[in-house]
Amino acid sequence: MKLANNGFQGNLPSSLGNIKSIEFLDLSHNNFHGELPRSFVMNGYFLKYLKLSHNKLSGEVFPEFVNFTVLWELSMDNNMFTGKIGEGLRNTKYLQLLDISNNNLTGVIPSWIGEFPSLVALQVSNNSLEGEIPISLFYLPYLLLMDLSANILSGDISPRVKSNDLTFLFLQDNHLSGQIPYTLVENLYVLDLRNNRLSGNIPQFTSTQNIHTLLLRGNNLTGSISRQLCGLRNIQLLDLANNRLNGSIPSCLKNTSFGFGK
Repeated sequence: MKLANNGFQGNLPSSLGNIKSIEFLDLSHNNFHGELPRSFVMNGYFLKYLKLSHNKLSGEVFPEFVNFTVLWELSMDNNMFTGKIGEGLRNTKYLQLLDISNNNLTGVIPSWIGEFPSLVALQVSNNSLEGEIPISLFYLPYLLLMDLSANILSGDISPRVKSNDLTFLFLQDNHLSGQIPYTLVENLYVLDLRNNRLSGNIPQFTSTQNIHTLLLRGNNLTGSISRQLCGLRNIQLLDLANNRLNGSIPSCLKNTSFGFGK
């Protein structure tokens, strides 16, 4: 059932809970508001695709009685959901895409999200999530995209992280500190760490050839720009502005698009 991009408004009808055989439901880009009906979230065990993006829905996002056990794709971004990422989400073991960005969520990112073996995309940006990034997220075997940007995440990025198949990693606009692990970028195409509190030297990225966008603006990085960066053959955009770097720019990077300004 696809009802997206209309002018529907009001609360979601509780009768949605009676449609027990539906697999696809797209109510995105409307003006629905209020909380999700209890009957709906308790009886959603046939749903594989649920899209509620760009509404004005509110309330707790994953209460314990949620029953979306076979869900593959869950998009609830750009709403007004509040509270923590609840235990009700933990039952969605087949989840491949989770987008709960642009809400008012608080608390920590649960480490058990790293138990979703099929997860390909994790998007929780623009909330008020805090605490450290669970290392379990970096061991998801099929994860390609992780966007945790614009939260209040803090602490060091563990040196034990492995990017596996991770291709796009967005951690900008948080409170992350410590050094950047060189293992973080082994398979990445895009790494965005802008506007954190990271320190130390720019890592010696000697084991990656894929990265084409490296954004480190607005941190506390020190030292010079190493010629090791010349080995990044596919680098197209390198933003190092607003750090504490010194020395000269290696001539081998002359064909790279730089960000050194404000």
